[in-house]
Amino acid sequence: MSQKPTNKTLSSMLEASLDTIVTIASDNKVVYINHKDPGFPLQKEKKKNILDMLLPEYREQHSKMIIKVLNSGLEKSFEYPGLDNSWWSTRIIPLKNRKKVENVMIVFTDISKQKQYSSIQRQSHKLEAVGSLATGIAHDFNNILWIIEGNAELASAGIKPGDPSGYHVEQVTKACMRAKDLVMQIINFSRSPKQSKAPLKLNIVVKEFISFLRSSISSTIKIQSNFSSENDLIFADIAQINQLLINICTNAVQAMGKKRGDLEISIVDITISPEDTSIYKKLDGGKYVVLSVNDTGNGIKPEIVDQIFEPYFTTKRKASFSGMGLTIAKDIAENHNGSITVQSEPGKGSIFHIFFPCLE
Repeated sequence: MSQKPTNKTLSSMLEASLDTIVTIASDNKVVYINHKDPGFPLQKEKKKNILDMLLPEYREQHSKMIIKVLNSGLEKSFEYPGLDNSWWSTRIIPLKNRKKVENVMIVFTDISKQKQYSSIQRQSHKLEAVGSLATGIAHDFNNILWIIEGNAELASAGIKPGDPSGYHVEQVTKACMRAKDLVMQIINFSRSPKQSKAPLKLNIVVKEFISFLRSSISSTIKIQSNFSSENDLIFADIAQINQLLINICTNAVQAMGKKRGDLEISIVDITISPEDTSIYKKLDGGKYVVLSVNDTGNGIKPEIVDQIFEPYFTTKRKASFSGMGLTIAKDIAENHNGSITVQSEPGKGSIFHIFFPCLE
């Protein structure tokens, strides 16, 4: 047979809650609060009146909702942005005694994580839609290229040896071949990535990516590669590795902007001893393949370098930058039992190191 919780049990439950819970009387006087250090939007200093406890910019909104709950006897809730990109929810619950509302309970809840998760889901759906659109356009463009290439071959058959027109038709054919390669890369990048890890030669993936990158960035940026690894075989999902490369290199290209710059992508292998694990955090001892991306951009200020992998953190002014690129790159590296680090100096660029366990 179930028993009703005692006042002592209820008090313990309220005190243990992560939410800030306040009970007020009909005249807005505070009857109970469960936290000594209340959360946003309440002030730390306790007051007799709930409206005095609220930060000034939130008093009017809460006052109107409290009046509505007292008059209607119905629960009300609303959400609002807080400090440092946080989001909060307020629930105002009527506490009735013989159908009359005598007190009101107000619950303040930090919903920042739920908002971030919803935003990530929306972004994921957008990327899927863009991927489907890009694949469709790429297929249509590929069909057009086949027509151009076929007609170029027919035209070349009717050109006599030594005719200068032959050179121009040959250039059209070569351009079609390059365009078809790009179309196939776009299709491969746009496909919905399924979690499918397999042994993978990292230098092959990076070489194909560099070819794709050269055709999509400004000619003022010079791309260099340096592959000196003796064994760059890793156990990885090729779609996720491509996504990681896109995010890291996009960040590097944006850092260099429109000015001339150098982007160097290198692959080396290292052995981390058990004694070195204090230096290489989150990594066990063993052999690793290290993918490095070095740019000559603006660099990162020391005071924010530890924040760049946090969700939604961005130094870009335009609203089109979500601040998720480096966060996703970090997640991909860790999903492959690896890690990502950054070295940077303002005015001298940045270098990102991505560690992958070496597959013997």
